[in-house]
Amino acid sequence: MVWQSGACGSGNGQFNQPRGVTVDAEGNIYVADTGNQRIVKFDAGGNYQTKWGTYGTGNGQFNFPGGVAVDPVSGDVFVADTLNHRIQKFTSTGAYLTQWGTTGTGKSCTTALILRSILDKNPNAHIVLLDPHNEYATAFGDWAEIISPRNMQLPAWLLTFEEFIEVLLGNTSERKQEVELLQELIPLAKARYTTSRSDKQTPQSLRRGMSADTKFTVDTPVPYRTSDLVGLIDERMGRLENKKDIAPYRNIKQRLEYITQDPRYGFMFGSLTVYDGMAQILSRMFRVPVNDKPISILELTGLPTEIVNVVVSVICRMTFDFALWSEGKVLAYARASARSSLGTSRSTSSPPVSYTHLTLPTIYSV
Repeated sequence: MVWQSGACGSGNGQFNQPRGVTVDAEGNIYVADTGNQRIVKFDAGGNYQTKWGTYGTGNGQFNFPGGVAVDPVSGDVFVADTLNHRIQKFTSTGAYLTQWGTTGTGKSCTTALILRSILDKNPNAHIVLLDPHNEYATAFGDWAEIISPRNMQLPAWLLTFEEFIEVLLGNTSERKQEVELLQELIPLAKARYTTSRSDKQTPQSLRRGMSADTKFTVDTPVPYRTSDLVGLIDERMGRLENKKDIAPYRNIKQRLEYITQDPRYGFMFGSLTVYDGMAQILSRMFRVPVNDKPISILELTGLPTEIVNVVVSVICRMTFDFALWSEGKVLAYARASARSSLGTSRSTSSPPVSYTHLTLPTIYSV
């Protein structure tokens, strides 16, 4: 024996069920003094230097610290705070830096392992994974097509009317006038865009008799420009005799102008031109063709929290439709993932899906 230190107790240099010990590059010794809920530091000769920690769940507090380690380069100290289900990081003198970890059963790791085993045997699969915490990209590497708010394309015209209203107006209980106006104006905006495209592609002799009021509904899957919608609002406002009726038009216009200028909504409203490449959107999301990337991971962190429900609803609806209209050539499989704060989608146009536990729709060839 070279030397020993300590005795039972809570004083400096005393211990109560110490369970972990490590040494840094300078020979300093760190002990996880588990029963006393603290970390104790000694110099290379075993002389007491300092201590930190008390019982609790706050920063720098512990509940059964069972292990300790030191970064050999920075000297930072890592503590396994066992019953708080986390790792805490400190400076060599005990100043709190950060922490990570929560209680759980490893669902994310299990999900990744299951999907990787599927991909091992089905390299031409078509898997869609909704990732609310941006934690799966590293698990799949080159197998994955990563879709995030920075590179996502989900144009507003793809939304159902109910989804569009939720994004634009939020709570509609006090916005009935605005909802009624949009029910009337959106089909006109679709007709205007369709007519403008026809004018460029159709000979004049064939355009005679074509009406700008070609019948569309609010949910007809036809592109339209936000600028056309704003233009229609301006036209209506200019024809109003009673200026008191302007308020709902102005509310819609102000909200449209705000949301189109907010970079967080760029994936939905940011394009100056109408993005109507439905084939490109579907092929990228559902990996058709696979191109050596059989799984697409849709990272949801970074989306405005108020529209996450809508984005998930649209993706799940598209996934369901893709599986349904494949006529049995692909199979859709949904698995519940970790608890999420997404709530429940209010959309009634797609299959009922609860996002209290976020579903991970998985599509693969059979």
